[in-house]
Amino acid sequence: MKEYLQWHPAFFAHLKTEFSDEREKIELESEHNISSKPMQIDVLIRKRTNEILQQNIGRLFKKYNIIEYKSPEDYLGVDDYYKVYGYACFYKSDSRYQNEIAAKDITLTFVCRRYPKKLIRYLQREKHLIIEEQEEGIYYINGEEFSIQLVVTSRLSEKKNFWLKYLTNDIKNKETAEKITQEYAKHQGDELYKSMMDVIVNANKELFKEVKKNMMCNALRELFKEELEEAAAKAAAKAEAKAAAKAEAAAEAAAAATAAATEAATEKVQSTMCREIDQILERCGMDTETSVAKIREYIAAKRAGKSGNEVIV
Repeated sequence: MKEYLQWHPAFFAHLKTEFSDEREKIELESEHNISSKPMQIDVLIRKRTNEILQQNIGRLFKKYNIIEYKSPEDYLGVDDYYKVYGYACFYKSDSRYQNEIAAKDITLTFVCRRYPKKLIRYLQREKHLIIEEQEEGIYYINGEEFSIQLVVTSRLSEKKNFWLKYLTNDIKNKETAEKITQEYAKHQGDELYKSMMDVIVNANKELFKEVKKNMMCNALRELFKEELEEAAAKAAAKAEAKAAAKAEAAAEAAAAATAAATEAATEKVQSTMCREIDQILERCGMDTETSVAKIREYIAAKRAGKSGNEVIV
């Protein structure tokens, strides 16, 4: 069964890190519901100021910014474009007052792994829109009512968009995996980076297994210190619980065997004593005093560790 990976939370975590220096200027909301019906925007970013954001994927942003994120396995098609455009129209109309949200204050951002050739061809030929590359991996789609940009993560600058570029399941080589591991070490303990790293490692398991195998040096041990300690603690606890369970089971078995043996021995002794007392009574006949005296003598002999046969005779 194919493992389902949580790409969207990792992408949202990335956005928080991407705009960490400008968080006071924006408000991020994951999986924003645009109505009571099951229509959901992947990410809605509201700008709190009119300042232009310095982060490259945020320079186009205005007051209301709708983001559609496609995981690495997904492809951005024509219908996806219209769906999100429709979301923008619905978001604009779903307000208390007429034209409360102006169209000029809304932007759309499409984020995908691969360059969507068919979509771009359609937008150029059928809608006569102009596609303008702003910088590596970022394209503005000009000619629509809303301001729109396309972010192709595989083409982004490693320097400017490191984590978004490598938030993928197709990391090509060990050198890149090692670079990601080293970069993560700078943010160890930060839950947002951990969210991204977990997804990247799980999506590229074999490659990172090889990297871990080849890099088990002090730096890597320190990097995965918490994970190793947690795994060791779990293994120790499991072994201890297993040993305790075995010991408890063995103790219970031993106690049961002892009890059974004791019961069997007791029954045997009682049976023997009853038989021998019956012999005493038989020899004494109906003489109560003699039989009682003989039985007392017999019991005394037994307590003294003797056989008691001499009393019977």
